Amino acid sequence: MASPRHPATKSPAGDERRVAARQKTYVEAWADPGGTSAPVICKVLDISLTGARMAAPSVTLPDDFTLRIGASRHAAKVVWRSNTEIGVEFQNATSDAFKTNAGLPRSQTAR
Repeated sequence: MASPRHPATKSPAGDERRVAARQKTYVEAWADPGGTSAPVICKVLDISLTGARMAAPSVTLPDDFTLRIGASRHAAKVVWRSNTEIGVEFQNATSDAFKTNAGLPRSQTAR
């Protein structure tokens, strides 16, 4: 069975189940919970066309928020949480902003 912390990471046979490959980024971003709450600075650890893994910010984010990476804005839904990280799924993953590196400038992606 796949790990409950990372439910979409591996199948029981150990095969990758993600629909899009993750790319390491280590880039600063802003998590905007909306309403009257101020955006929170955070670190995106890796990203794909469909989601991201982030270092958990110092405050608890709501299940739905806007993730701002550079000039790109992504509707994000939390799909798992741990003490140190959160995984999000992008709700607008088919938009043009996701054609390359989920809107990240090339200089902000790790190789």
